[in-house]
Amino acid sequence: MPSTAIVPATRVTRKRFQLENLETRRLLAASVLELPTVVAPTSNPTLPSGFDVFAPQATTGSAAAGAPQIAQYTQSGNPGDVISVSLTNPSALPASDNDSDTEFFTYGQTTAANGTLVGDGIEQIGGAIASVDLNAGNTANSMYFLWAKNNDGYSAPVAINKADAWWVGPNQATAGQSISVYGQNLTFSATDGLSWVYITQAGSTTGQWATVSSANPYQVTFNVPTGLAAGNYQVWVHNGHGGEYGWSSPVTLNVVAPAAASTKIFNVLSYGAVADGKTDSTAAFQAAINAAYAYPGSTVYVPTGTYVISSITLQPGLTLLGDGAGKTNIIQSATASGAYPEELLWFSSNDQIENLTLSSSNTVLQHIAYGRFVSNVHFSGVDMTDMTSGDFDINGSSLIFFNNCNFTGNSSFLGTASQLFFDHDNFYAVDDAEEMLFSYGGNDISITNCTVQDYNDSNPDSGAGWGQGRFFVGNNVWGDESNTYIANNTTIALGVRPTYSNQNCGEQLLWESTGLLTTGTYVSSTANTITYTGLGSSVGANYYAIIVSGDGTGEYVPIQSYNSTTGVITLAGSWAALPDSTSVVRVGFIFDDIAVYDNTLQGKGVTDTASAGVQFWGDAVNCVVDSNTISNTRYGVNVIATQSSGDIVPSYFNLVQNNIISNVQAGFWIESNASSTLDGASGSVYRFNKVTNVTAGLGGFYVMDYGPANVPFFVVLEGNSVTSAPVALSLPSCAVGEVSLTMINNTFTLGSATAAGSIAMDIFEGLALTESQNTVSGFAQDQGGTFTPTMVSAIAAPSASQTSGITGGSSSSTGSTGSGSSGTSGSSGTSGTSKSGKKKKTTQSNAAAIVDSTTDQKKKSTAAADTIDTDAVILAA
Repeated sequence: MPSTAIVPATRVTRKRFQLENLETRRLLAASVLELPTVVAPTSNPTLPSGFDVFAPQATTGSAAAGAPQIAQYTQSGNPGDVISVSLTNPSALPASDNDSDTEFFTYGQTTAANGTLVGDGIEQIGGAIASVDLNAGNTANSMYFLWAKNNDGYSAPVAINKADAWWVGPNQATAGQSISVYGQNLTFSATDGLSWVYITQAGSTTGQWATVSSANPYQVTFNVPTGLAAGNYQVWVHNGHGGEYGWSSPVTLNVVAPAAASTKIFNVLSYGAVADGKTDSTAAFQAAINAAYAYPGSTVYVPTGTYVISSITLQPGLTLLGDGAGKTNIIQSATASGAYPEELLWFSSNDQIENLTLSSSNTVLQHIAYGRFVSNVHFSGVDMTDMTSGDFDINGSSLIFFNNCNFTGNSSFLGTASQLFFDHDNFYAVDDAEEMLFSYGGNDISITNCTVQDYNDSNPDSGAGWGQGRFFVGNNVWGDESNTYIANNTTIALGVRPTYSNQNCGEQLLWESTGLLTTGTYVSSTANTITYTGLGSSVGANYYAIIVSGDGTGEYVPIQSYNSTTGVITLAGSWAALPDSTSVVRVGFIFDDIAVYDNTLQGKGVTDTASAGVQFWGDAVNCVVDSNTISNTRYGVNVIATQSSGDIVPSYFNLVQNNIISNVQAGFWIESNASSTLDGASGSVYRFNKVTNVTAGLGGFYVMDYGPANVPFFVVLEGNSVTSAPVALSLPSCAVGEVSLTMINNTFTLGSATAAGSIAMDIFEGLALTESQNTVSGFAQDQGGTFTPTMVSAIAAPSASQTSGITGGSSSSTGSTGSGSSGTSGSSGTSGTSKSGKKKKTTQSNAAAIVDSTTDQKKKSTAAADTIDTDAVILAA
């Protein structure tokens, strides 16, 4: 079949927005666009040459009472992209008017002459969630201020493509050490590796630029400047966009003096150890360690050979050094005994373990290495092998490093450990390992350049050399699971063995929630407190408050403390948009600020298991899955809202982009599996992904909504392609829920899939659909199923002439070049076709009628109809 539009598109009249006279603009006073307070280092450093000019000129004011406020939003995007936005007070009109006064505007600028203020289209809106089409006429490759407006006035602006620093790691370092900042939008573009880092002390009038050695949108690696005195420092990131408004918030770095070192070496052979693989050398090893402990920073040396021990404790501040993994071998025999034979090596704070092999075949062993609630431990060039147990347990610890290590074993327990760094490690799964790494509420975790595979999967009837297909599992049962960076890793043919009793596994990178708290009653909020009775005294730091329904859905703020007597929660931050009478707030642990970037994830083949490349099972907010290659799994990427004890376990405002997925039953599984009347899953954006070779009828995109009618479930699909699939988009029969789907510029092609019975869109539940510039090719049916999508009326973007008091100005902030390189918009680029003018807006409805755009005359008087696509208003400097 020839390429066709997926569904009939409503006719849209394009608008010509006139250039405005600057003096006229200055006289307009009906509304004032508020500018944010500049947050920047106290020293106000001169920005390096090449930074964008970003100098909007405006009469600064506060948002009017009743004006909307932006609570949560997609934080990266380019002109022509669609983002999701959550609001409070989206409309000043009665509910029956269906938010017809809600509007959005953006301002972009990169030079002194191209400051641009434009109106943005609304693709869909309902339940205070909107999908907003960033005007293709705006300044390209900029940071953007976004305002929402209703008849009462304008919101405070939020910044799109602004550098957002989440954490620094390690957060304790010496001058000259190479460390990283992790976050989002950290580079000038997605591929140029340009970013700037500035270091200063709080309140100081001086600081310095650090030298950046490498950067991508989610990690910037730099050298701590030499000569820095010990103390706490602020680390600021700038990606080159946004001028003085483009600084990230600072993250804290503790610069410390180098640890005391000793040249003393204690050879275990000198204390009676025997390297014959038979003689018990436990006492000799412990004697050497105890002697070395008298000299902080000294080394316990284990020469080449094989040594048998029961269990040893490495005292704090020591190095256990061998001649190399496979040369120096420390083993625990099956008959090893002693006070604590369940752990081979007990390590302590400030230890280093280097260049040796640790292994055991002891049936009572729990872990090769054990160190709970310790800090600053380095494993380098270490092999750990145990065919029935986990390799290590580091629950509660911090600043733990594993570099160039090999792990053969079962699940290793991270617990609530933080500041963890795995780099260039190899993992081999054995004993039907449930996973290789298991976090239980940890944060500040970096896993990079690692490989993961089964030890030996030749015999599917024995689990000895198999795992269950999971590399990393995060669970928030003991705390918030946040600030995680998983990048440049490779998994090789991971999957559960076909004869294993439990086939509900195989999610290679899995975050699985235990749910929010269901006790207590939310009462009210102020800017930085919540009144919430009956929660229990355990609530405190590491908990979050999150809006799960009504105005502001998806916004979350960390909790500082809870007074169970008064019921007052003190927040560690402030609400961007204060919850109102429509808002429902829950408290609990969530998954947030997680970046899964540029990994290659391979399964064993498409089977009826739960295998997936990446899966978030509830409570995922502001997580990013970007530029991964996933193949031979049942699913590619799953983002799911679910329920626990009858209450919501939501998923909001996640970004899934630029992924390549092949040989799967479903490329993306997107689900709101919550019967609650609360908003389970809204705001996530899927853009510029490619799915090929879908081998079963689930679809390139598999979207499910178990929620009741009129409960929002907003999803954006933009610029994606599905090729060689019998079904491109599937909405199976679930319940009476209705998905609000914005679908822009996607391409669905039958390709090599069988034509007979093929369907581009298979719809068995309610669907409120906004679509434009989508094409399908080759399918037997463009649309199948039992439901006809509810199409929406089209309205043009508002003219920027409706705003007042803002112009584009030049900036004097650029100057001499500083050390470093510069930052990212985070988005991979604009979609290929201008979408300006095709602006659509809807409220939830189960009606199956197509509404012609001529029936909606609202806002038609803002500009004369024309066929020329010139949405931008270019403001004079």
